[in-house]
Amino acid sequence: MKKKQSNYLQFAAVLALLIFAAWGGYSIAMMTKNTPSSQPVVSPEAEQQPSPSAISTVTFDALETNTVTESAPESSGPTSLPVKDDEGIVELTRNMMFFESTLKSCLGRYCIDIAFPTGKDGAKQDRYGLLSPSETFHAKALFKSAKLLESESQSFIESTHVPTYGYGKNHGWTRIVRLVDDVALQAYRDIEPFFSESQQTPVKMEDAYAAQLRALLRWHCRLNHVAAHTSMLTVKSDHLFSNPHFEAQSIASFFNMKDPKPFFDDFLRSDTLQTLAQRRSYDQLPSPYRQVAASVIADEMVRSRNMTKWPCLPFKELRTHLVTQEHRQWAPNCSRDSAASGSAAYPKCSVQYDFAEQ
Repeated sequence: MKKKQSNYLQFAAVLALLIFAAWGGYSIAMMTKNTPSSQPVVSPEAEQQPSPSAISTVTFDALETNTVTESAPESSGPTSLPVKDDEGIVELTRNMMFFESTLKSCLGRYCIDIAFPTGKDGAKQDRYGLLSPSETFHAKALFKSAKLLESESQSFIESTHVPTYGYGKNHGWTRIVRLVDDVALQAYRDIEPFFSESQQTPVKMEDAYAAQLRALLRWHCRLNHVAAHTSMLTVKSDHLFSNPHFEAQSIASFFNMKDPKPFFDDFLRSDTLQTLAQRRSYDQLPSPYRQVAASVIADEMVRSRNMTKWPCLPFKELRTHLVTQEHRQWAPNCSRDSAASGSAAYPKCSVQYDFAEQ
C-alpha cells in the first residue's frame, strides 16, 4: 500500500513539473511577442526616393538606399541588381519592366470622351488619335488600316506630338491609343542612321542616345497625365507582336469601329505579321548602351517620381544633344500654321509649360 502511494506521489510531482514548464514557456513567448523589435522602424519619409535635386549625373549613386536584395519581396523602383550581369541585360530588363508598369490607360466611365464640331451644320466628329513618339512600322501600319474606316463622324489621326496640358477641349482628342515601344531599343534605332560612316555628327553617339532615350521617357510621362482624365488605351508593341489578333480587336473596340473587318483584313495581312514577328532582344543593343539605358531610365524615374510629377520634365533642355529631329517633334503642337494637317486645328495651349516647349 505504501509503495502504491509513493508511486502516486512521484506521478503527481512529475505532472506538476510539466505544468510549470509549460506555463513558463507560454509566459516567455507572450513577453517576446509584446517586446518591440530591435530593428529600427523606418518612417514613410525615410523610404521615399531621393529628391530630383540629388541626382546630378546619370548614375546609381543616388539610388543606393533603394538597392534590392534577392530576399526583398518587391521593388520600390529601378536599381542595380546584386547578381552577376556582365552584359547589363538583367539590370536593363528590370528597369524597363518597372518603367512599363507605371504606364496608364483610362478605360472607365469617368474618362472624358467627347466629340468635336466639324463646322458643318452643327455636325460633330469623334477624333481618334494614334500616338507614338517614333514613326515605327507598326504605328504606320495601324494608322493606314484605321484610315480605311474614316467617315464624317470618325477621324483617325496619327501624331508624335504629346497632347497639350488640359482636358479634351484643349488637346482635341476624343480617344487616344498610345503605342509603347521598348524605348531602350527604339532610341538606338532612331539615332543609329545618324552615325554611319558617311555622316558627320558633332554629338557623341552615347550622348545622343541618352538624350533620345530621355525624350521618349518624357513623352510617356506626358501621356500618363492625359490618361488621368481622357479615354486612352495603352498598347505595348511586344504584345502587338506576340498577339496581333487580340490587340487589333482591342483597338477596334476602343475606337468604336462599327464594321472592323476592313481594318482587320488590312492590318493582319501575312506580310504585316511577318514584319511584326520581331521580338524584344537586347542582343541588338551594344553592351555600353545597355548600361547607359539602365542608368538613364533609373534617373528619369526618380526625377519624374515614377512618371507622376507635374509638369513632366521638358523636351527643350535636351535639344543640344538630339540628332534625330528638333524637340518640337514631341512637344505640344501649339502652332495654327499646320491646321490643314488635321492635328493642329484643335489643340489649345493655355499652360505656360506648353508655350515654353515651342
